[in-house]
Amino acid sequence: MTHCGSNSVSESVAYGVPLICRPFFGDQHMTGRMVEEVWGVGVKVEGGILTKSGLLKTLELILGHEKGKEMRDKAQALKHTVQVAASPNGTAAKDFSHLVELISVP
Repeated sequence: MTHCGSNSVSESVAYGVPLICRPFFGDQHMTGRMVEEVWGVGVKVEGGILTKSGLLKTLELILGHEKGKEMRDKAQALKHTVQVAASPNGTAAKDFSHLVELISVP
């Protein structure tokens, strides 16, 4: 369960955990939409209001249905992508090194 803050989503992606999203304000709504509609690794709380029945329905979807299995599989695949990018020779490390070079030039 996440409010879709950047750190919460990053941590869930890094561990391959599907998300139940309940965004509150600002960029959280856009992040929740990315999680559900673009990456397919989570689902937003129905109607945007957290209720016992809505939470149970969402948990059942993620843990029991075929769509939930697809989300779990996509979350694991995204986890692998992030791990490769964040490795010492990955694209994230290379991009960061390049940025340091750019801003260090006198």
